[in-house]
Amino acid sequence: MGGQSNVLNPEENVAVPTKEQVILFCADKQPPLAAYSDDIAIKFGMAVAKEEYNNQAYAYENRNGFEVPRVHAFYEDENRGYIVMQFIKGFTLDERPDEYPQHIHNITTAILNLHSIRVPSNAIPGPVGAPGEPRVPQGYLWGECTAGRSFKSAAEMETWLNRRLQVHESSRANDKISITGFPLQFCHGDIAPWNVMILDTGKICLVDWAFAGFYPYFFEIFALRISWEHKEKEAAFFPPILKKLLSLQQYEELQVPLLKTVYFVNARYGGRLNRKEEEEQHHAQAEAQKNTE
Repeated sequence: MGGQSNVLNPEENVAVPTKEQVILFCADKQPPLAAYSDDIAIKFGMAVAKEEYNNQAYAYENRNGFEVPRVHAFYEDENRGYIVMQFIKGFTLDERPDEYPQHIHNITTAILNLHSIRVPSNAIPGPVGAPGEPRVPQGYLWGECTAGRSFKSAAEMETWLNRRLQVHESSRANDKISITGFPLQFCHGDIAPWNVMILDTGKICLVDWAFAGFYPYFFEIFALRISWEHKEKEAAFFPPILKKLLSLQQYEELQVPLLKTVYFVNARYGGRLNRKEEEEQHHAQAEAQKNTE
């Protein structure tokens, strides 16, 4: 147990630990998850960011037909992030693979309901975030190094993805990823047995919102297909879900292999390309500063 807390969440009458209490409690714990009390769990680690907290909060507030752990607080300390959230009682589906078939319908319904969540009219592709907050995308597409930056518009993200696309030797000059041509949906980005919990009530609960955000629908399909390629033994999970989800239109389907190409580029060269772009940006800023003097 984590001891006494001095912050109270009035909506649930839950005592939320302070930043100091959380850091002290997690000091000797193994990331990424620790049970603080019967009501509180803490997700923590170097990759835990405010974007995940914002995504999960948005999912919780707009959930419909599925559950999401309520988030209470986000703290940062040096290079670690901490999300204080509701402790969920149940099991992750990967613990009971023999039960996949009986939950596929409810999981698919949960995904479709997720995609029907209202997207703000001024939403920008990427994680949920208020103006001025970092909105750095994470997920399979972006590689372990992530994009290393936020994007200010759909056009800016589209340009970035297409620059990465052209790095690959198989890319043709007329290959083009399009984001501006498609409506945005709220996507999870990492639907997998280990991120689906079955609650004691039998309800579906979606966890781990690090890769979530506002993206075109085919981004979710890409993530599901990539997950399946990495976990071929999960044939009882991914193919039935992909079959039940809405089919992609022809032009959407053409986008998926292009995203896969960017995925390969970021996996192999992501860190190097990020550093190169940072150097180019610093050089451009220095030149602009010189011209104003």
